[in-house]
Amino acid sequence: MSKKVNSTKMTKKQIENTVRGVLYTVLIILGLAIAYIYWFGAAFSLCGISGCSGGGFGVSYNPEAVKSALLWSGIVAAAAPLLIFFISKFKWWWLVIALVTLVATPLIGATLIGAGLDGYPKNRINNSSNSSSGGVKY
Repeated sequence: MSKKVNSTKMTKKQIENTVRGVLYTVLIILGLAIAYIYWFGAAFSLCGISGCSGGGFGVSYNPEAVKSALLWSGIVAAAAPLLIFFISKFKWWWLVIALVTLVATPLIGATLIGAGLDGYPKNRINNSSNSSSGGVKY
């Protein structure tokens, strides 16, 4: 008679891979969650407490804070894949993921909050413009 094989038993290697995958997932999610906090700060700095409509206290532009917050969101989000790069014995694709994340996170954040690359809202009124579009900068 043959012995029954218990197929539910995991090997040590399978357990290590599962734990490593969970750790990597937690690190990536944590990095993106902190990046979202920077996006919120950038959105708040974009037009001030009253928003871009100018109601209440009026519009308050702070392009340096917007650009800084978006840059830090990319750095924080890229820190997780960079940390995984060192943990995973220098597997090169984590370095590529870190570099793509470093560039993509601020650009996606700027698009979502409606900021241009100059740190101002994309649709702000430019008073020095004499264009026929009503002074709206696109």
